[in-house]
Amino acid sequence: DGSTDDTEQKIRGIGDERVRYVKQANAGAAAARNLGLSKARGEVICYLDTDNYWHPDYLKLVVTTFQQNGGRSALYFDFIDYQVKANGAIDIRSTHRPAFNHEKLITKPFIDLNTFAHKRELYDAFGGFDPSLTRRQDYDVMLKYTWLRDPLHVPLFVALYQRNENLEQITQLRKGDDSCIPIINRKIEQYFSQGLPAPVQKPVEKVSVIVWDHCRNHFSKPYSVAEALSRRYKVELISFDFFDEG
Repeated sequence: DGSTDDTEQKIRGIGDERVRYVKQANAGAAAARNLGLSKARGEVICYLDTDNYWHPDYLKLVVTTFQQNGGRSALYFDFIDYQVKANGAIDIRSTHRPAFNHEKLITKPFIDLNTFAHKRELYDAFGGFDPSLTRRQDYDVMLKYTWLRDPLHVPLFVALYQRNENLEQITQLRKGDDSCIPIINRKIEQYFSQGLPAPVQKPVEKVSVIVWDHCRNHFSKPYSVAEALSRRYKVELISFDFFDEG
């Protein structure tokens, strides 16, 4: 994101083809993360800011947890939230994260982006970060990614979240900036009233609804789904004569 230090030289000196460096003019954290997401080729997405630390086995834990919980599209871990004072003193602010509760997350963020991992399908379906937000961009995207399906909470300490008075962190530089709050609140209201806005990527022309049997009891709900979809798409209903009722 327009770094003026020796980041590029340091990364190119690693000599590992798995590490790809992407350069852009300074445009803010959301734009930088969105560029990274657009270049990502993996099925699982994780985030790490420069001032925070992962446990060495974090990525292994993320992958194995997803493998063991096939129905999940997102998860989050516990982390140690600590503050470094100007004089170097360290205070532990908090440790354990609560179990996931949708209403609590709407009220106040309690998940950190550095311990939040998700399937790429969420980005493909709902887009990335909002560049118009000066802060709480991570909170905004996590609200969006957890709206339809609860994330899995894994109660393991896997990261250190650092608040450092000697660093230029967004949490400090934008501490009094509340411009993000009404923007996020409006989005939440829209999610309740209109659902999640899905970016148009590939136009869908036809939808197939498949039901295992076309007897009255099993066919009524798929028919209602097909009827609702038919307002926007061409719809076909496919069913089977499972009980041979004709």
